[in-house]
Amino acid sequence: MKRTPLKRTKGLNPVSKKRRREAPVRRELVKAQLDLIPFCEASLLGVGCDFTAVDVHEIIPRGRKPGAHLIPDLYTSLCRNCHSWLTAHPDWATRHGFMLTATASELDIMLAKGIRDKYDCPLPATLRHTCEKDHNDN
Repeated sequence: MKRTPLKRTKGLNPVSKKRRREAPVRRELVKAQLDLIPFCEASLLGVGCDFTAVDVHEIIPRGRKPGAHLIPDLYTSLCRNCHSWLTAHPDWATRHGFMLTATASELDIMLAKGIRDKYDCPLPATLRHTCEKDHNDN
């Protein structure tokens, strides 16, 4: 079998046509989420939260459920520190309603929001809890 090198006339596209179409929609949804909730919803983490949300976290990641990044009900406003911490600690995030599986139902999503509301810490950003034991059920 004779092998010849590929004759590529131009490079690969860095972004697919589908993602290029979805990007403006996603940007508008993220902007609306950050306008609606401009503070970090994971204020209980105690990992240097500055309490100003700059990221939008999807509680069902787009890699688990295609199209999840375009569903505003799956968004949570987070600061960069808390977002990094949540993605690095998926077990904790799952227990506290910040991450769900692809098979999550509407009820699961509502319960996750309830868990997040229950554990939402009213302390100012400088006095965040440093341990999830602070939120044990009594």
